[in-house]
Amino acid sequence: MNHRQLGNSGVRVSVIGLGANRFGSENVPQAEVNRIIDAALDLGINFIDTSGTLLLEPVGVLRRRSLKK
Repeated sequence: MNHRQLGNSGVRVSVIGLGANRFGSENVPQAEVNRIIDAALDLGINFIDTSGTLLLEPVGVLRRRSLKK
């Protein structure tokens, strides 16, 4: 996976991101969120676009659980 510098932050992010705004819907249970995030991380994707929903429940909880494991 190619990565690029994110502004002047010193952080390098993948050129491909994972859109995660549907995580937490009844169609995407925790096990599926885990599988998707694991696959993205395995591919070198480290940019996860949460579309401003990171702190909303239950969406944020599902993502945080996946990233903590």
